[in-house]
Amino acid sequence: MISLSRRQGIFFLLAAMLLLLPVAGVWLAGYPVARYLEFPPRTRYVVPAPFSWPVFLGFLAFGLAVLFPILLRLWRVRKGGDRPLPGRFPWWGWLGVVLGAGSWFLAWTRFPWFAPWQPHTFTPLWLAYVLVVNALVYRRTGGCLMTSRPRYFLSLFAWSAGFWWFFEYLNRFVQNWYYPAVRDFSGLEYFVFATLPFSTVLPAVLRIGKTNAVLREKAREEHEKKPGRKPILPQKNTPAQRISDHNPGGLGGVVGGNRGKAPSGSGILPPLPRPSPPLLYHQGGRGG
Repeated sequence: MISLSRRQGIFFLLAAMLLLLPVAGVWLAGYPVARYLEFPPRTRYVVPAPFSWPVFLGFLAFGLAVLFPILLRLWRVRKGGDRPLPGRFPWWGWLGVVLGAGSWFLAWTRFPWFAPWQPHTFTPLWLAYVLVVNALVYRRTGGCLMTSRPRYFLSLFAWSAGFWWFFEYLNRFVQNWYYPAVRDFSGLEYFVFATLPFSTVLPAVLRIGKTNAVLREKAREEHEKKPGRKPILPQKNTPAQRISDHNPGGLGGVVGGNRGKAPSGSGILPPLPRPSPPLLYHQGGRGG
């Protein structure tokens, strides 16, 4: 077991690397540091590469390779038959279903009366997703993080906001994405409007992990119920876990090694869903 003080030391060391190594790379490359620290980020100083079919097909093949074993597992579980669920779908799960359906409908329509709130539909969509996935785990196991550890669950929203601001900071050096409406925002508006969607990332991602764990356990139980089947041992190190290992040296080279080209962010950002707040993508600025 790693002691608390050692974990804190590792955390602050990694945080310092995230903050300082990209700046060091900019400075060593001879670029103006202030350009990369503009807030809100309005200046476009990276020219993106054109669309590439080989790159697109490569990412598509990678995505299918990741999804195929998950879909195969779900199909095998369904084929083996479902056991009775220990509980009912909770009322707040149905609230999430209604909230998600309503937010999705309003996000993809253009009613004049809803125009001022149109850019703000991202956050309720993800909140609805968090509610529904927690409800599914609750129905399957009789409990979930939202009900068993509510304080920890709520703290994930604050941690998630800070967690994703780190990625926004790293993106300043590579500009893998940008928000057109930022040019209409003050620094405070940009911070507030972006923090709300960023706060939903970790609660959603952790629920994905819990749901996957529940499905694995269910598949293991169904497998071991059949005569002559050996127990399935849990995997200690999966390919997905190995993919998420990163080389910290890449943080210092994201700019220095890409003079005259669009810097690459590969090796920096982990395979997590990236939020794209409609408010920041909205061309009309303040909800116009």
